[in-house]
Amino acid sequence: MRVVNEFGNLVFDDDDPRCANEICTAQGEQFAFVTALDIGAPGSRLSEPLTKRYWGRFDWRDKAVSVRNILSTGRKWPRLICRVGMGARI
Repeated sequence: MRVVNEFGNLVFDDDDPRCANEICTAQGEQFAFVTALDIGAPGSRLSEPLTKRYWGRFDWRDKAVSVRNILSTGRKWPRLICRVGMGARI
């Protein structure tokens, strides 16, 4: 499966070892953690792709659309990282 986001700058390709898609279930919903390649904007492509990571809701019935939506509107992984001592308590 090869998926390009709506902006044409991020590509996920099952056949590329730099790409990955991990599916997890939490609170009754499925989420995917996608590693894709940033190839640059159309008209100003990068000479070497950059690895980017996004996550979001995932639906097994329409994998390609789910991955495309995650690449277009998903959240970046670094924002998930919590630091000890930042005052947040559960």
